[in-house]
Amino acid sequence: MLLIYLQRILFIRKSSLILITLIIFNSVLGCNSSIPQETNNSNVEIKIKKMIGDSLKLSEPRYGLFDESISLLNQVSQLAPDKLFLVKFNLGLVYLKSNKIDQAISNYQEAIDLNPDFATAHFHLGNALFKKQLFEKAIDHFQTAIKIFNRKIKQPVVSNKAIETKEENMIINKASSYSQIGLAGDFMKNKKTAIVYTLKARVAYSKIIDPNGYFTFQVNTMDKRLNNMIKKYGFSSLYEATTLYKKELISSAKIN
Repeated sequence: MLLIYLQRILFIRKSSLILITLIIFNSVLGCNSSIPQETNNSNVEIKIKKMIGDSLKLSEPRYGLFDESISLLNQVSQLAPDKLFLVKFNLGLVYLKSNKIDQAISNYQEAIDLNPDFATAHFHLGNALFKKQLFEKAIDHFQTAIKIFNRKIKQPVVSNKAIETKEENMIINKASSYSQIGLAGDFMKNKKTAIVYTLKARVAYSKIIDPNGYFTFQVNTMDKRLNNMIKKYGFSSLYEATTLYKKELISSAKIN
């Protein structure tokens, strides 16, 4: 019985190693074979997308091949220098997965320097700064992300289909930005920021059509958080708090 168990473990490890080798080989082969001069070529775009996807796969906890992941991303920057902002952003994701928060912050910031309108980079930088408990800086980037999302989002809700489009992800990240600002405000004991932005998050999550129940869970989480904040900051009810901050909620509703 023990022998069979050990054989199974060995088989799983060999299978994982084969899969990892194939990922690296296919990405490198795709990169080195006849690189076109014009980086706008659709074939190059497909290669870039695949290499970035493979890089993120290699950095998953089950593989943990961060050096190989970073190597693939560096190849993308050589293949398409105009995509350097994407490389920096994805390097931020990889470093965050390996719990190297300072490197993640640095790469997110470089991505933003190269593309200031990169809302998703602002959002992820906000999350990384939040992890470092740099709440005021985190709030600045969350708010910047929200402003950019507001400009780019055309549809108010997510469809019943699987979340696939960039616009749907922007809607979700916008709601998450509100939530994180609310949490940051709570950590800083800023009751106005805590309550107003948690309420905004609750409203934003409630507008997302949710076939799988995840965003319903988020709405319930916001409700629990609001109830705790009401007690923590000495309000008799949510109505009392929203009445006090009515001006902020109305003005933000007009903007958002």
